[in-house]
Amino acid sequence: MEFDAKEEIKSKLNIVDVLSSYIQLHKAGTNYKACCPFHNEKTPSFFVSPQRQIWHCFGCGKTGDIFTFVMNIENVDFITALKILADKAGVKLPRFDSKINSQNKTIYNIFTDVINLYQSNLNKNSEVKDYLLKRGLTENIIQEFKLGFSNDNWNEALNYLIDKGYTPKDLLETGLFIQNTNKPSSNNLYDRFRARIMFPIFNNSNEPVAFTGRIFEGSSPLKTIKNIDETGKYVNSPQTKVYEKGKILYGLNITKRYISQQNEAIVVEGTMDFLSAYLKGVQNIVASLGTALTIDQLTLLKRLSDKLILAYDNDEAGKMATERNIKLALSLGFQIKILNITEAKDISDFINILPDKLSEKITQSLPAMDFYINHGLSMYNTNNVSGKNEFLNYFLPKLKWEKDLIQISHYLNKLSAVLDVDIHAIEETFKTISPEETEDVYSKPSKNKFELDNSKLLRSKSESLSEIILSIFVQNPLMLKKLVLENIEFFNFKYQDLLALIKTKGIEIINDQTIDPLIKEIIDDLYINNVKYEDLLKQNEEIILAEINNFIKLLKQEHYKNKINDIQVEIKNAENRNDSVRINELINELNTVCKIINKLNI
Repeated sequence: MEFDAKEEIKSKLNIVDVLSSYIQLHKAGTNYKACCPFHNEKTPSFFVSPQRQIWHCFGCGKTGDIFTFVMNIENVDFITALKILADKAGVKLPRFDSKINSQNKTIYNIFTDVINLYQSNLNKNSEVKDYLLKRGLTENIIQEFKLGFSNDNWNEALNYLIDKGYTPKDLLETGLFIQNTNKPSSNNLYDRFRARIMFPIFNNSNEPVAFTGRIFEGSSPLKTIKNIDETGKYVNSPQTKVYEKGKILYGLNITKRYISQQNEAIVVEGTMDFLSAYLKGVQNIVASLGTALTIDQLTLLKRLSDKLILAYDNDEAGKMATERNIKLALSLGFQIKILNITEAKDISDFINILPDKLSEKITQSLPAMDFYINHGLSMYNTNNVSGKNEFLNYFLPKLKWEKDLIQISHYLNKLSAVLDVDIHAIEETFKTISPEETEDVYSKPSKNKFELDNSKLLRSKSESLSEIILSIFVQNPLMLKKLVLENIEFFNFKYQDLLALIKTKGIEIINDQTIDPLIKEIIDDLYINNVKYEDLLKQNEEIILAEINNFIKLLKQEHYKNKINDIQVEIKNAENRNDSVRINELINELNTVCKIINKLNI
């Protein structure tokens, strides 16, 4: 059954391990925290409870378990998430194979089959293999990244896949083939990739979805490609239902764990740059398969790390892309460095020239603003006032991209020292500068301020105090059992059913996974919420008991204040009815409650 499979998977997988393969988690008391992968933020508000095997974001409000996380982050349905996690857990799901065998699955199967064809071609073609080995690749790298070769043939892949039983309609969906409208509809497809070294592209779920193919001119003249300039040195898969170029990064399916572990991602342009660096031990790397990064690609990386090193080509297009990427990445809160390659055109060539210097070169990467300062100093003569003004006009608009006030202050002081100009003059100039234009489509709409403020007002003091006490209680039930159960009546009504259950069935009920889902949800929330009080949880038993006693005292005060308000309303109603007997009863009750509050205030 679906439920049994789900529970078996949950029993074999730890939520921390699963989520760590997607995002960077940091220990926070008994829990873990991260920047939320589902909305842009600089301060972590996403928390994971290994004890309850749940996650929650206090920023956007999303919450769930490993299944809901995978569904959200992979943008898939439950059945697909079930399969992804079953693969991780080593659990077989024979019942769900038919459900997953959708059109997308057919496309993945086609790509898997054609990868096998291209790999076979490469193994048979010593000329292509020798070329790759001379470029510095190894047999292991070629195998790990499933490199292949498409022969100089119009329909080799087409015939191969038709023989495997795929229909022309299925094949056309993959983007692997081009339709010739001048031929009869029954036979009008031909191979898009011909005479090319093939680099498969995988999505984050490790499914093959596309190719990039580099032309290979061997010793024999090409038959199907007459004009390389017209067709292009590189040919990439078009957009399909499983492949959106701007949402996938080459190699991320393999390197995401290294990026997360090192909390740094190196971004290069192309596949050869990627593979050459990876071979040299640089494993926290991805390729953007082009130049400019998109917000979707950066969001993927932000889930794993908040640090980027941009290592684009040392040409005009690469420099322009670097500048655009800096703007966008800074707006998303990244810390950015630039790998400034001056010795070669790109990383691949740099490795060919200086094969043992890449790691050293990476450590010398400059923070983005230092990169701009150095570049500006090389362009302008800052020995005179005119040159200083030109430099400031070049640099200050770029500094406006920076969101971190400490970073801004640091660079304003640095400019003062470098230019020998009074800091106050530079600060005043900075205030008048507008940032170089960024694209509005990359900015996320912020939540309406009134909604945020209003949501806080909806929480009563009683609920807040109850949450604090019970969040500490679920972590220390034996220590706090007596204190909590003696004061059930004072807790907010939201927690009354839970407390009644604990009183009748014992504190063991807290870890019972079969209880009412609504009560279980409340307990889960309490476990997650205790991250707010981790400083108190670190204290010794004496301090914790003293603090909880104080919170319970405040809770009682709030309870009796609310009771006074209720009595006063009743007195007014009794006065309107001229009910003197009820008025006297209520006044006596009011006096009693006031005495209790006075004692609590002592």
